[in-house]
Amino acid sequence: MEPAHAFVTYKLLLIYLPLIGAITTQLMCPVFSLFSLHDEFVWHARKLYQLHFFYKSNRTKAFLRE
Repeated sequence: MEPAHAFVTYKLLLIYLPLIGAITTQLMCPVFSLFSLHDEFVWHARKLYQLHFFYKSNRTKAFLRE
């Protein structure tokens, strides 16, 4: 017969740990999706910024005039 504390440890590892992991994953999912949305927004903003300066530069204006 195994000791009682070992049974409690197995119960903790097999039942409560996955349960806690699942709950925290569900709680963190919106946070992670917000982070990825923020990264995508930053990427698009940088591209627009680069395009803006590309079209504002004198070399581009001279090239477009030709």
